[in-house]
Amino acid sequence: MSVKNLIFIALGGALGAICRAGVGFVMTVLLGTHFPYGTLMVNALGSGLMGLLATYFLETNNLGQPLAAFLLVGFLGAFTTFSTFSMDTLNLILAHKVLLAGLNIMANLLLSMICVMLGVVLMRLFL
Repeated sequence: MSVKNLIFIALGGALGAICRAGVGFVMTVLLGTHFPYGTLMVNALGSGLMGLLATYFLETNNLGQPLAAFLLVGFLGAFTTFSTFSMDTLNLILAHKVLLAGLNIMANLLLSMICVMLGVVLMRLFL
């Protein structure tokens, strides 16, 4: 991996983390704190974008481009978050909200899988 790609990954990661925090803030303002809507939203959006962008870069043979590293590894790697999802779920369990914890697990997994599949299908329609 080149230094150029590492710089693009770092820049994408910084932007992805900022956007993740922004989405989390907006979702908290809009929907409150009783469920981790922000994490669900970034995981769903990020999965959809991953499907779209990865399909584009793979099918156009541009995966090695710095833009692919910036978007796929840097931006989406920092924008989506498995660790926050895990902590949100544990916090719901510790608060004795086991049903909400289960809903959080199912919603994140199902919605993220649906979004990544939709992203792939949509990009293939346009290529």
